[in-house]
This record gives sequence, structure tokens and C-alpha cells, in this order.
Amino acid sequence: MNKKFDNRANPGNLGGIRGAIHESPPTLAALLAFTDPGVATVVGRSGFDAVILDAEHGPFTLETLRHSLSALESTPAYSMIRVAVNDPALIKQVLELGPDAIVAPAISSGDEATAFVSACRYPPDGTRGVGTGRASSYGLDEDYGRRANRTTAALAMVETAAGTDDIEAICSVAGLDGIFIGPTDLAASLNVPLDSPELEAAIDRITSAATAAGVPVGTNAAPEDIGRLIQKGMSLFVCFADYDGLATSAAAAVDLAREDSKHALS
Repeated sequence: MNKKFDNRANPGNLGGIRGAIHESPPTLAALLAFTDPGVATVVGRSGFDAVILDAEHGPFTLETLRHSLSALESTPAYSMIRVAVNDPALIKQVLELGPDAIVAPAISSGDEATAFVSACRYPPDGTRGVGTGRASSYGLDEDYGRRANRTTAALAMVETAAGTDDIEAICSVAGLDGIFIGPTDLAASLNVPLDSPELEAAIDRITSAATAAGVPVGTNAAPEDIGRLIQKGMSLFVCFADYDGLATSAAAAVDLAREDSKHALS
């Protein structure tokens, strides 16, 4: 995937991250909960196709989102924001900041998916209100409104039993650019452990429905599992989280240092 993918010269086609998700899979993303823009800069320059700012579980505010978006604009990575809730008023505010994509949690029905996509699109494709925020360079970018519907992606998280049951209706929503499966919340909703066959069956059902409908789908994945999941039909992956990556690398560094010091002192 290349951030320069943007068919602005051909208005009938998708551009930006919307085009890249569909035309240049797989999409490899990192998830950030740390709000310091420096983290966004480092991770955005690490080779990921996209960086997701986690405003659902992380402590982001509109102000800190703006700072991290500014940092990501200096990197090759696309920016995604996972909002706290599928609410059109909140989505409108977040879109005014100018992310490349919105991720909505816990989409559990076709109607919820329809409302979400509508909130991400200007009329006539949706109901997004017209503002003059950061996304349009505070009104100075006169072309923003004409290209936003083609370039700003709407991705739904399916992570409930109800969403699994209504997955065909969710996948049929026009303009939905992709589905992220949330395995931990889905397991909780199904009241089963993460290693259960029931969860695996639910993930397979979501994947099959999305693939059949031509909707890109994916999930959280360890890097070594991505090839296997691509063979199952997935193409969207969150394969790094800042807190987990920091904890893992810190523990590995200190363990190696202590082990090496023992050899030197023995």
C-alpha cells in the first residue's frame, strides 16, 4: 500500500485510503493508545500502512487527536481514528480533524452500519454536516468537500453476538469500506473463552460473509499469523499496539542484559 494512492484526477474512482484498502491489500495497521505525538511520528515512520488512534479505550481527546494527526501527516502512514461510540455528532467532530478513516466500535446490525456510513459521508451520499474545520484547512481547501466522500474510509468493528447474527446485512451496506473483527469483545459477548471453537466459528462466519460481499475484513493478528489469515480471506490487520510493543521490547532488553551480565560475572 502506498499513501500516494489518490485518484483525484478521476473523480469517479475511490482515492486515498478508501482506494488503497480495496486495491492494495493487505493493510497493516498499528494501534496507538499513547497520546504523545512523538509516538505517532515514530510508529508512522516504521512501515505500517495505517496508524489507528484509539479514542475508544485510549485517553485521547479532540485536542490530543489533533496533535497526533499532525504528527502522522509527516509520515507515509494513513491515519485512522477509532471513536468511542457510533454517534453521528461525535463522528462529525472527529472528521473535522481530518483523519483518513473512521473506525466505529460494536456495529451490531445493518441499521447501525447504515447510520455509521451515513455519518461519514456528505450529502447526497450521507448526512455529514458541512463544517470548516482542520480537515478542510479551516475552509481554505475548497476541494475538500468534493473529494472527501471518495477518500475518507468508514470501517466497522463487528464484535458482538448480534453483529455476527446480522453480518450479511452489515456487509450489504453501500459505502462500508471494511470490517475489523474484535475477538476479545466478541468472545465476551458470546460468553466463551478466546480459544473456543464457538469464537472461531463466529470469526469464520464474519469472514466468509464479508468476503462473499466483497468487503475487506480483518482482525488483530500476531505478525506470524498474517499469512495464514490472508489465506482465509482477510486483508485488514492490526499487528502492533504501542503499549504491548513497549512492554515486550523493554522486557526482552532487560532479560537479555541480565542474562549477559550473569555470564560476565560468573
